[in-house]
Amino acid sequence: MKERPILFSSPMVRVILEGRKTQTRRIIKPQYEVSGSIWTSIKTKTWMHQSKIENCESLLKVCPYGQIGDILWVRETWLKTMFRDEEGWFFIYRADCNDYDDYKGEWKSPRFMPKAASRIKLEITDIRVEKVQDISEEDAKAEGVYFYGWDDYHQTDYKNYSYNDKGMCDDWGVQTAKESYETLWESINGKGSWGKNPFVWVIKFKRL
Repeated sequence: MKERPILFSSPMVRVILEGRKTQTRRIIKPQYEVSGSIWTSIKTKTWMHQSKIENCESLLKVCPYGQIGDILWVRETWLKTMFRDEEGWFFIYRADCNDYDDYKGEWKSPRFMPKAASRIKLEITDIRVEKVQDISEEDAKAEGVYFYGWDDYHQTDYKNYSYNDKGMCDDWGVQTAKESYETLWESINGKGSWGKNPFVWVIKFKRL
């Protein structure tokens, strides 16, 4: 069993803590072209022979996020306080604060979070490879997309992450979890990234 870091935004940390997010999708780098039983790395032209993407063991073995049973420790936006005890320093986390907190402008990037500051560990329960647009409705829900009916906003749709609501409730939501995930994907990876339909690592996890 190995432990590796993985970065999540503050909104995604919140849904992990709420127990609503149990999957994450990350772009495979480099991407691959598939022709029949031959997989070709677009960047390195490395040849891989497999009949189906679901059974591409040679590709799964090099997943940078680990293997089933490995542990991911979460990097998130954070700040070290002035206080400590015999066990170490106290940290606070952006995901626990609102948009107008006293630490605005002082937060540290998740990229610089040391392992000692991480508070969340995830055990990998499954890994596979698929095109991002192949996500199912149930898997989109497992990605933690927000459903307005939970808060009784008189909406029965899902959050449109491309809408910058500035605290407003009605964001002209979308009808399905998959549509919501499409807007979430583009908010993270850039406009037009969904249309490119890249191969992604699909990582399922449970919080320890």
